[in-house]
Amino acid sequence: MLGSSAITVSVPRRTVIYATSAPAGTPEFEQFSAVTWATWLDDSHGNAPITTMLFRFEGADIVGASVLDPQPPPSPRRRGLFRRNR
Repeated sequence: MLGSSAITVSVPRRTVIYATSAPAGTPEFEQFSAVTWATWLDDSHGNAPITTMLFRFEGADIVGASVLDPQPPPSPRRRGLFRRNR
């Protein structure tokens, strides 16, 4: 489904698994890393944290694993000119 024989997988929290075929160093891979890190930090759903490791697969074989470097926290959202009234 990802169109590649090599993928990177992360399991940041219980019930959450992410996968990408983007090679390391690309903007897509950086976004994958940022989403993984943000999910690791997000305890809003109460899912237990699992790991910040990234697993590299080629076919069905694990060919590497690395610990995700901490990502900077996301910038706080500022209220825009056209905020919604609730």
